[in-house]
Amino acid sequence: MKKQKNEGITIIGLAVTIIVMLLLAGATISSIVGQKGIFANMTKTQNQTRLDEEKRILKASVVNAMSKDSVGNVTKDNLSQSLDQTVDEKYTIASEGNGVLKVTFEETKNEYYVFEDGTISSKKEYETNVIFAITPTTIPALKINQEKKIKAITNTENAELKWKSNDESIVKIVGNSTNEITIKGVAVGKAQIQAYLEIKNKSGQIEKVKTEVCNITVVSESQTPVEEIDFSMISGEQKRTIDLSSPVTTCELKPIIYPESARDSVELEWESSNPEVASVDENGIVTGNKNGTAVITVRTNNGKHAETTVEVQTSPTEIVLNAAELQIDIAQAQHTKLEAAIKPVTANVKTGITWSSSNSDVASVNQTGEVEAKSTGKTVISVVTENGCATDCTITVIDSSKYAIPDQSNPSSPTGAPDTTQSPSDDTFPWWLVAGAAAGVGAVVLGGATLIVGAVIGVVTAFVGFLTHLFWGW
Repeated sequence: MKKQKNEGITIIGLAVTIIVMLLLAGATISSIVGQKGIFANMTKTQNQTRLDEEKRILKASVVNAMSKDSVGNVTKDNLSQSLDQTVDEKYTIASEGNGVLKVTFEETKNEYYVFEDGTISSKKEYETNVIFAITPTTIPALKINQEKKIKAITNTENAELKWKSNDESIVKIVGNSTNEITIKGVAVGKAQIQAYLEIKNKSGQIEKVKTEVCNITVVSESQTPVEEIDFSMISGEQKRTIDLSSPVTTCELKPIIYPESARDSVELEWESSNPEVASVDENGIVTGNKNGTAVITVRTNNGKHAETTVEVQTSPTEIVLNAAELQIDIAQAQHTKLEAAIKPVTANVKTGITWSSSNSDVASVNQTGEVEAKSTGKTVISVVTENGCATDCTITVIDSSKYAIPDQSNPSSPTGAPDTTQSPSDDTFPWWLVAGAAAGVGAVVLGGATLIVGAVIGVVTAFVGFLTHLFWGW
C-alpha cells in the first residue's frame, strides 16, 4: 500500500490544473478548497477508498490467520504473521481483551478491531455499534461427559450477558465466568446453547437484547468419529444426471464413510444448493424438478462433508419436420429449407441434430436442414437427435423444362407444325379467310348450291379456320 513519488507529483499537477480551470469558469476559492468545497469532497473519497483497501487486505490476513489455528480462531501471533505477508507498511497490533485485537496502520492512523471469530470493524463501527458474537457457533461431536468452552465477544460494558441451554438433558452449563462458559455433554442428541446480551441505557433499563446460539450434537463415548466421507463415482463420471423424460426422475446418493465402524451410528444432513432444480431428502434421495445443475452436500455430525454435482436434463422424446413430402422443381429453384422441432420444448439438445440424405445425387442436405436439389428423382431426408429420436421427409425432384409446350411458330419445331406466318395461298389475307371464301365459291360453282348456301359454307369454314388459328397458332 506504499505510494510512489511520481504518483504524488501527478496528483499535485492534476490538482493545480483543476483549480485553474475552475477559477476560469467563475468558481470561488471557497467553493474549491472550503470545508464543503470540491477538494474536501475529493479528500473524503480518497480516504474512503483507502479505508476500503485496508479493510480488504486486513480481511485476507484474518482469513489466513484463522486457517492456521486449530479451532479456527484469530490469534495475535497468527494475525501478525499474516499481516507481515500481505501489508507493506508499518502497523501495530494490540490486544484489547475479551478476544479483541486492535490493528493500527501507522501511515493513515486508521484503526480496526478484529474479533476472535474473524469479524472486522472500523474504529467508528466499533465505537458506535454494539458488537456481539460467540465462538464457536457449532460443536458437531461433543461426547457424553466431555466438556467444551464457549466464549462471548462484545465491545460494550453496559450490558448483561446471560447463557441458557435449551435442553439440559442433552447439554448443560457447568461453568460460567465473565464472558465464557463451560458446557458438558449429558446424553446423545442435539441441543442449543443460547447467549443473550441485554443492552442497558444510562438508567439501567434494558433497551435491546441481542441473541446468539451455538448448535451442539452430543454423541456417545463409544461412537467412532467419522474421519472421511465421500461419494463413489463411476470411472470417468464427473456428475450425476437425472433425465426428466425418463420414467425415473430421482437418484439415490450413497456416501462412503470412513472408518467403517462409524457408519452405523453416524447422522447425516443433506442440502441442495438449488432445490428448484434438484431437491434432496433426509435419505439422500435426489428429485429432479427442472433443467439445471445443483450441488448436493452431505454433512456428518462431526463436521465432515462431501459434495457432488447433479445435472437435471430433459431428453427429446420426439422430433417433427415442417413437411413429410416436398417437391422441388429444379427448373425453378434448387434449394429449400426443412425446419425441425423437438418435443418437449424443454428438451436439452447438447450436440444438435444430424441430417442425412438417402440419395445425395438427387438432393443433399447440410446440418442446418437446407436441401439442395441436383437431379430428378426421389430421396429421403432424415433427421435424428442425439438420443435416437428420428423422422424424415420424402423429396421429389422434377424438371419442368422437359415438359414445356413446343414453340409452334418455329418451322424447325420437332412437331412439324406448319408455319402460319404466311397464308397457304395468299400473302395479303389470312389463310383461314381465303379458305372460307374458296369453300363458299366451290360450293356454288362445283356443287350447284345457291349463293346463300355457298355464303353460309364460306362463313362457317372461315370461322373454323379462325378458331384454329386463334388456339393453335396456325
